[in-house]
Amino acid sequence: MRPGVSRVNRLTFAIMILTLTLAVSGCSDHGTNPDPGETQEPEGMVLSNPVSAISVATQGSIRQSISSSGAGTSAFVSIAPGTYPDAFLAEIRNRSRGGVQTNVVMTDGGFDPVTITAQEGDVLRLTIWARSADPAVLTLKVPARRPPTVVRSNPPKGRVDVALNQYLVAVFSEPIDPTSITAASVRVEHNGQQVSGTVLFHDNSWTAEFIPAVPFEPQSEYQLVITDGVRDLDGDPLETSYTVPFSTGTTECPGYAIPSSCPPFPTGGNGSISGVVNERTPEGVRPLANAKVFGWVQLIDHGYATGGVSSLGNGTFTLNRIPNAQILLQAWSEGFNQPCGKVVNLSTPVDTATIELVAANRPILEAATDPPVVKGVVYETTPQGRQPVPRALIMVDQLGGDGLVSATTTTNEKGEYAVCRVPTTIGSPWIFALKDGYSTTGQEISFGNQSVLTLDIELKH
Repeated sequence: MRPGVSRVNRLTFAIMILTLTLAVSGCSDHGTNPDPGETQEPEGMVLSNPVSAISVATQGSIRQSISSSGAGTSAFVSIAPGTYPDAFLAEIRNRSRGGVQTNVVMTDGGFDPVTITAQEGDVLRLTIWARSADPAVLTLKVPARRPPTVVRSNPPKGRVDVALNQYLVAVFSEPIDPTSITAASVRVEHNGQQVSGTVLFHDNSWTAEFIPAVPFEPQSEYQLVITDGVRDLDGDPLETSYTVPFSTGTTECPGYAIPSSCPPFPTGGNGSISGVVNERTPEGVRPLANAKVFGWVQLIDHGYATGGVSSLGNGTFTLNRIPNAQILLQAWSEGFNQPCGKVVNLSTPVDTATIELVAANRPILEAATDPPVVKGVVYETTPQGRQPVPRALIMVDQLGGDGLVSATTTTNEKGEYAVCRVPTTIGSPWIFALKDGYSTTGQEISFGNQSVLTLDIELKH
């Protein structure tokens, strides 16, 4: 049975996937391609006008990938949830200028803004991969000017049973002038009165968050109001005001990984998982500090993310408020992979776990030997024959591309990889190979009666 999940649950894991994907060194396409003709932009997709990297960086709150760009300008691509309901991955490339391909994990048929080095008039090629249909291919021209829009909100319009302590979020289609994010332009209303709270502007430059001063009243109607007082860095106002009506439930939301994203089902429990995050090296094992540890709590009819705690100087961590359930643990630290899944079946008040990470630029096949194991070679077919693809990212996804990752690794110089302890009771595991400049390849894992599965994966340009 496919576990029940919600967008915000998978988003925790999808963000880690995306970060790992972009961290893998890729190959560049330095050639240019002729403009194949412009595709009409589908409703729900937004391609912004170019924004100066200097203008964005001077806001003092921007992702490093933008402020360090040497290209001068960047455009931003976003897709509202539900636009491509069955899609799991988008590949984006600037066809006018060449350069690396950007892979974006899609969640609930969309994704938040992604930065693409581009100038006015450049043609971007987007390939949207779905599980049950041929990929959609679009060619979009970067406009000279375009007002910002709201890509999504949390809660979405019409949501009921919103937690009484939930933070509210609005994600815009491009970087926003932070001085335009005020208590007047982003506010919450109840019975015609403005609700007291704090509006925060996230350091990604396109996310605003409303934190109520006191919990919402139970079983009551509210609305999040975003006015055209919100402006982008060019001074253009929001394309249209955006109102999100929602209703509260009766309880607060404990033990959840993302305070702005309490799901519409009970979370929390009385158990805890303590353990250590280690780094495995060719020289041995040592504790790894400052790794972020998340847990996926899989119950009978749904699952949710919890945790988001950092390991201490000695590598130790503790996840609290965990229910008796099957817990999939995921540790993340920049530049590292987790080649083996880690599942804890919590049935006592306290359990322990050890998670091993391996540096992405120094993959260790011997770190992945505990069954069930998937191993093999990632290769490409060339005029000279089959050639290995080094430094490709390997992901094991328990929901076939929806962002519930159990293991990641990177191929070595021979294109070899190995992942272990692949969970077989949480969803239907798929394995994906990704590298910039190649089309992503994925397929379902079927062990049968084997404990070690050899699976070679072909990547194509």
